[in-house]
Amino acid sequence: MVFDIGMEERRDLVLNWLEQVGIMTAGRFGEWAYLWSNQAFMSGLKAAQQLQGDLTQGV
Repeated sequence: MVFDIGMEERRDLVLNWLEQVGIMTAGRFGEWAYLWSNQAFMSGLKAAQQLQGDLTQGV
């Protein structure tokens, strides 16, 4: 991650594309955000729960 002017726009462009093609991101580097350890953990937990729900629903 490189935090500089305009980073948010570039990050959002990449994250939106990844979501459109079905790639899930999680954690500090997956979200391209400066997260505390507990926030990074919760991001991973949320991704795991979403993946589990997708598998259960057959998506």
